[in-house]
Amino acid sequence: MRIADIGVLISRHDERRRACKAIFETVQEKIGNILPMVIHAGAKVGEASIARMPIRKLEKDGKVAKDFEELARYLIDKLGLEQHNQEAIGN
Repeated sequence: MRIADIGVLISRHDERRRACKAIFETVQEKIGNILPMVIHAGAKVGEASIARMPIRKLEKDGKVAKDFEELARYLIDKLGLEQHNQEAIGN
């Protein structure tokens, strides 16, 4: 499976805002292939960017950090990376 076949990732999403809901619905209607998770909007993302540090270092238990962890786990599973890594190390 190619990464391009996995789907669209919605980022900086805030389900409380009408504009975000409208964008999500439009993408879903026009493209259809949306990942089953979103990366939420958060002030800490900008702070992490300015500080040039991963969001997990700045706010390990925050919503955005958990979003990225969920995305990573999903991609590892979808792309079979865990199995690939185990084969590479001989397990």
